[in-house]
Order: sequence, then structure tokens, then C-alpha cells
Amino acid sequence: MMKGKMARRSILSLLCFSPFLYAQTLDKDPEQIWQDFLNWLRVGSINKTSDCFGVLKDYQAKLAADGIPKAKIDYHMSVISQFYLSRKEGMALFFDRVYTTREGFFSQKPNLFLAQAIQGIKPGAALDVSMGQGRNSIYLAQQGWEVTGFDIADEGLAIARSNARKAGLTIQAIQSGYQEFGFGKSQWDLVAMIYAFFPIRDASYIRKLIDSIRPGGIIVFEHFLSPDPIEAAGRIGVPAENELLKTFSDFHVIRYEEVTEIADWVASGKPAPIVRLLATKR
Repeated sequence: MMKGKMARRSILSLLCFSPFLYAQTLDKDPEQIWQDFLNWLRVGSINKTSDCFGVLKDYQAKLAADGIPKAKIDYHMSVISQFYLSRKEGMALFFDRVYTTREGFFSQKPNLFLAQAIQGIKPGAALDVSMGQGRNSIYLAQQGWEVTGFDIADEGLAIARSNARKAGLTIQAIQSGYQEFGFGKSQWDLVAMIYAFFPIRDASYIRKLIDSIRPGGIIVFEHFLSPDPIEAAGRIGVPAENELLKTFSDFHVIRYEEVTEIADWVASGKPAPIVRLLATKR
């Protein structure tokens, strides 16, 4: 357990490292380092259980195997880690590979918590944040919801649109990151955030999200939970214990739970800490 925590903290230390600290003394320009990583991410060898952050350790191991000195590896990984969080093309490439090559890496079925949450609720306008292949968007449309979803992964969106056509359903599947997506004002009766990579600790984006929900509208949230606040701070969308209750403190909480179960994004296939929230905007 201690070794696992130390490994996670080592990656987090990379996320906090300035990418330009040694730019004058080490061999490559930050942009070239980033492009090298993206080229590897397109075709390189990725551990079959690695999630979107685990690929950073995969690439770090690849550099070590190539005989790159540790000081240069640290510099390269600091550049990559910061760009990975601030530029959407890295995540987009990772998820494109997941959706096209990793059968069994994640559940193809609608999220059970979401299905339970909408029981007895009159359908309206729904937003699916980080919709991926559209498993939840299509389920909501089948239940009568008018669904809009967005995601950064072109491959996932193509599959979502194809599956919707096959089912005779209409969904709006938009290629966008959270940075540029137009959430609108009082637009949604339901916002689904199911394993969504959304900056829950950024007050400006949370404000946009909250303002986009109509009074009486609901938010349904499920994601991995990090018992370690330091680890949570370095992972987009992953809350620490009780963090969501503070983030959505103005909402009426209908259901909140922190459990250890098999997640929809199974990766290792082992039970993992998960947090779920169902809440209504007052």
C-alpha cells in the first residue's frame, strides 16, 4: 500500500514541476517533447490496464528503457504532465485508443446509478458531460430525454452517433472540451457526469455548470474517489472524500455515497473507491 502511494505521489510531483525550469540546460524544446509524447501515444505500447494518467508512467518507463538519463526524464515528464492537463489533444488521443482498441476496458452498459436516478422523473433536456461512446446518452434518449453530449474523443463520438442511428434515436454529440463548450444558462433539466474529466476544483467552470442547470434540475455524478487529497488534487474530475458535498453545497442532496465497488471503467478489474451524488438545484 505504501509503495502504491509513493508511486502516485511521484507522478503528482511531476504534475507540479515547472516544465521550463531546466529548459536552457536540457536537450529539447518543450513543444518537441510534447510532440514526441503525442506520437508515442498514437502507436506506442501502453499497459492494457493503464488509465489516462497511468500512460504517463508508461511513457516514463519507455524513456528509461531507451537509456535516457534520469535528469532528462524528469524534465520531459514535467513538460508532458503540465501540457497533458492543459491541452486536450493528449487526453483525446488516449481515449481514441481506448474506444477503438480496448474492448472490456469499460462498461458498454448504461450507468446503473444514472438509471436509478431518473426513475419517475419527467424527461426534459439532458447534458452528458464527457459522453464517450454515448452509452448513457443513448439510454437517456430511449427514456424520452432530449440529449446533448460532448467529448474530446472523435472516435468515441463517431461510435455514439452510429449507435444512435442504429437505434433510431436522435442525440446531439458535440466534439468539444469543457474549456470551450457552451453550457448555457438554465438550460438543462439533467446533467450527467459519469466518469467525466471535468475540473471540479476550478470555481469558474463549476459556476458555469451550476448556472446551466434549471431550478429543480438534477445532477448525477459518479467517479472514482481519492482518499488522498494530494492525489485528488492532481487528477481532473476525481474528488476527495466529502468534496462533492462542498462543491454542490447549494443543492438539495438526495443521495450521496462513498463505496468500494467495481467501477464502470474497470481498468484493473478490482474494486475501487467510488463516489456518487444525486442532487437537485434549489
